[in-house]
Amino acid sequence: MDKRRYRVLGIDPGLTRMGFGLVEEQGSVLTHVDSGVIETDPGLAVSDRLAIIFSKLNVIVQTHCPSSVAIERVFLNLNRRTAVGAIQAAGVAQLVAGGAQLQVHEYSAAQVKQSVVGVGGATKEQVSFMVDRLLRSSGQLGQSKFPDGTDALAIAITHLNNRGFARLKQVAG
Repeated sequence: MDKRRYRVLGIDPGLTRMGFGLVEEQGSVLTHVDSGVIETDPGLAVSDRLAIIFSKLNVIVQTHCPSSVAIERVFLNLNRRTAVGAIQAAGVAQLVAGGAQLQVHEYSAAQVKQSVVGVGGATKEQVSFMVDRLLRSSGQLGQSKFPDGTDALAIAITHLNNRGFARLKQVAG
């Protein structure tokens, strides 16, 4: 891969639906590489569901060779059962990244919204709209049945934005 290109795998963790999105940066241009949702059957044992996520994420990493991984940080909220599954799925994503010797960066939902939309309390629709605009997709990416893939693209874009700010700080100071 060209050294001026940097590819990020964004992960929106979930046990039933895990969003993934790959965004490549070359210069100041962001390009959508791939995105989608890894779905697991809630009727399966948790260990089987995590194994499915592990296997599919490994294929994605091997196929697309990202430079790094960005994961949305999971917070315990009112629905602890959903949060525990998301935390387990995030752990599997960390494991896959570690196995591929990729750095992992975590961002809160508010950080993602702030980075992509400019407002930490942005709606899902606003995030989807901006992802489409930033990736010049003519509204195609935000029309999925499940927003998890679009959310994962937003997470990848957040990392690219933060990476850019970090480079600017190095140059300035």
